[in-house]
Amino acid sequence: MIVDTLDQLRKYSVMNPEFAKVADFLEKNPDLQVGKYEINGDKSFAMVSEYDAKEVGVWEAHRKYVDIQTVLLGEENFGFAPLKNMKTSESYNLDKDIEFFEGEGEYLHLQKGKMLILFPWDAHKPGMIGKQKTKIRKLVIKVAHKDN
Repeated sequence: MIVDTLDQLRKYSVMNPEFAKVADFLEKNPDLQVGKYEINGDKSFAMVSEYDAKEVGVWEAHRKYVDIQTVLLGEENFGFAPLKNMKTSESYNLDKDIEFFEGEGEYLHLQKGKMLILFPWDAHKPGMIGKQKTKIRKLVIKVAHKDN
C-alpha cells in the first residue's frame, strides 16, 4: 500500500503507466459527482459513491485491479493489512473482483487530498467512522494490475 497525496499520483506511473492516464482524467474532471466514469476501457475507470461512515467493516482485497482511493467529502478510518496475514471468510468472486477476509490490521485517518494505492496483496477495510460519524463521498479508481 502507498499513502500519499492525490496530486502526486502521476509520479507513480513508473509502476503502472495507466496511473498517468488517471492523473490526466482527474485534472480534466476536478468536480466528479456520484457515478461511474470510464477512463481507459477496462484498464481504468473511476467510481464516486456516497455513504455514511460505519462502525463495523469488512476486510476485502482485489486481484484484477489496483485501487486508488481518496475521500472527496468527509473523513474515514481506513484499515489495512498484508493479505498474507488474513483468513478468507468469503471466496473470491471473479465477476466482482472481490474476496472477503477476517483478521487484524492497522488503521489510518483518510481525508480529502490523501490518496491510498492498494495492490492485490493489500487487504483493506474502508469506510469506518473517523473522528466523527460523517457522510463520505469517496472516489475509487480501478486500474488493471499489470500482472493480469
